[in-house]
Amino acid sequence: FEPQDVRIITPALTPENPSYPNKARFMTVNLLVGLFFGVGGAFARDRLNSGFTTPKQVEDFLGLPLLASVSRLSSRELSAGGGKIPIHAIPIVKPLSRYSEAVRSLRSGVHMTNVDHPPKVVQVTSALPEEGKTTISLSLAASAATGRLRVLYIDADLRRPSATRVFGLQNEPGLVDLLVGDATVETAVRFYESGGYWTIGAGSKTQNPTDLLNSQRM
Repeated sequence: FEPQDVRIITPALTPENPSYPNKARFMTVNLLVGLFFGVGGAFARDRLNSGFTTPKQVEDFLGLPLLASVSRLSSRELSAGGGKIPIHAIPIVKPLSRYSEAVRSLRSGVHMTNVDHPPKVVQVTSALPEEGKTTISLSLAASAATGRLRVLYIDADLRRPSATRVFGLQNEPGLVDLLVGDATVETAVRFYESGGYWTIGAGSKTQNPTDLLNSQRM
């Protein structure tokens, strides 16, 4: 069978653009959907975040002034002389660094809480372990020692005496021995050469640290 009266009206040509999908429409929809989920996720994360992100949040929530803010340190800031240095030694090794200045601001803030009678006893604590109380307290002691102040660092963390390990006093009499009467102040107080201040380690292990710290002798 041969068709009759057939002619080509428009020749079939290769299309220059795809007929599907419509890129402009898809990009617009994807942009709106991505923006919606991005903003929603950021809002949810902010609402679920239990910590603080700005100094103002700290002051508004606690009703207390923020004495200082310590920034995260880079690898370059933790190195000196081709080697790595511990954070608590920065006020001694790098007294003009950003971290040393933050610690000085903290020390000045504590001092300015009572100009006429500045506090002589400063307690550093935290809500949870590994929040940096040992690092900050050691840095404060080092900063004060570089300022020619007389410093006695007492490691009262009887469960995890990290500062005692820094001082190398694990097997020496310390705070526990003083409180139970097994040591004298002369045997418990040691001079920490690297920091330039005096120390009292945690001392012997104890099963009831809370009772010792709440005692009248403490």
